[in-house]
Amino acid sequence: MAIHGEHAIFDQAVTVSSTVLALPTSFMGQQVVRAVLSVETAGIRYRYNGADPDAATGHLLQAGQGLTVEGAYNIGKFRFIRATSTDATVFLTLEAP
Repeated sequence: MAIHGEHAIFDQAVTVSSTVLALPTSFMGQQVVRAVLSVETAGIRYRYNGADPDAATGHLLQAGQGLTVEGAYNIGKFRFIRATSTDATVFLTLEAP
């Protein structure tokens, strides 16, 4: 993974459960242009067309895998949820210009 010219404005472990989560498009007045996710425990499913994923629908990311979401449009449409009955932990970093 490369670290780009943007700067991190938020990072935190997030619990992913049975409720669909979305990425914030802004944080403390700054537009988010990149989100970096690392799946720590259990799998998640995600979609980035604005539709909600569920345990059987969406791209699957397993524990130990990561994903970078770039661009305000994709970040605004990104949704994720746990892939099984076990809650997942995702470490999330948001970046701004």
